Amino acid sequence: MIAARTIGGPAYLEKIKEMDRELTMVIEDFDRALTVEAFRLANETSKLPFFNLSIVDPQGCLERAERERVEREQAERERLEQEQERLEQEQVEQEQVEQEQVEQEQVEQE
Repeated sequence: MIAARTIGGPAYLEKIKEMDRELTMVIEDFDRALTVEAFRLANETSKLPFFNLSIVDPQGCLERAERERVEREQAERERLEQEQERLEQEQVEQEQVEQEQVEQEQVEQE
């Protein structure tokens, strides 16, 4: 990522942002995996039932991880919807330009 910043400059800004988002997601997934593994080990060590997370997980890490996952999915859906709207708007504008060109050609022929 650092090389892309120094080599590409602003031309690669979107690619850098995408790589940064992916790296953040990988780090968060790794952190959640470590948390779950820690809970499993604590459960084995203390012989507590794993479903009793109020004892093993007092800060609600699993709930927070699930909430973050849902928020990420919602943000991605919103981004895709915005992209779809932008593409549709571009298509409408292109069709308008083509229609104006056809009308202008018709006027010139008359």
